[in-house]
Amino acid sequence: REVKDGKRINKGYSYYPNGNVEVEESYDLNGMVTGTRKIFSQSGKIRLTVEYKDNRPDGIAKAYSEDGRQTEEVVYEAGKEVKK
Repeated sequence: REVKDGKRINKGYSYYPNGNVEVEESYDLNGMVTGTRKIFSQSGKIRLTVEYKDNRPDGIAKAYSEDGRQTEEVVYEAGKEVKK
């Protein structure tokens, strides 16, 4: 993660021990997670996408099976689940 003036900026990544990306997330000018957060399986396939605003889920979250099929959809508003 890049840091400027004590705040996270641009995109941040977390990795599995095998080197594959585990989490990819974007930060706003205040260092808050904002935008689409992506969570991957160890094999590199997308498991979950969640829309974020100000470090909280805010929008649609989608879960996927290992073969890429969407298995679940949840709607969040300001960090609270409102529809599944």
